[in-house]
Amino acid sequence: NFQSMLDLADSLEALGVSGPVIVDLVPGSGPYPGSFNIDGEDIAGISATNSLTFNGNGEEITASNRAMNLVNIEFTTVKNFVLKSTSTGTAQTFRFGGTVTNVLIDSCEIISSTTANPNTNSHYIEMTGGGGAFAGNEEIVNVFIPTTPNPTSGFLLMVPKKDLIYLDISFEQASKFIVSAGT
Repeated sequence: NFQSMLDLADSLEALGVSGPVIVDLVPGSGPYPGSFNIDGEDIAGISATNSLTFNGNGEEITASNRAMNLVNIEFTTVKNFVLKSTSTGTAQTFRFGGTVTNVLIDSCEIISSTTANPNTNSHYIEMTGGGGAFAGNEEIVNVFIPTTPNPTSGFLLMVPKKDLIYLDISFEQASKFIVSAGT
């Protein structure tokens, strides 16, 4: 049992992984103050076989900047967290840096302060390093897939640009398709 997210990160860096690691936060144990920072280059043994899974069980990580910061990470799943930035200035609530491959973000709620200055460099999700590219230096594109019939929620996918198929439909046609559930 770890008393903080920092203790967890320190242990992973000190011991590495030698098999699949699943970290389950105890429901009702949060919120956790401060950033959760993981640098995959500091954790020995991460692989497709020795993967990392962080299950937040709905718990909140609250930080003034970068509630979660994953750098040079691979073969990792982050699920069911509430990530909250409380900054009133520049903030990145969830940040990926360096080389990021085979990472799954599942059922996370990302909250940025409503008092953040819109003229600052604030983002809900920030990706840096690699020149806008993930593994193999492929150019990636953020694709928002809205839910139906309410398009204000949905899923954000990061896909290689080469895999996109452009449709010859207008914005109005696409909007009608979403709101009408495809009819």
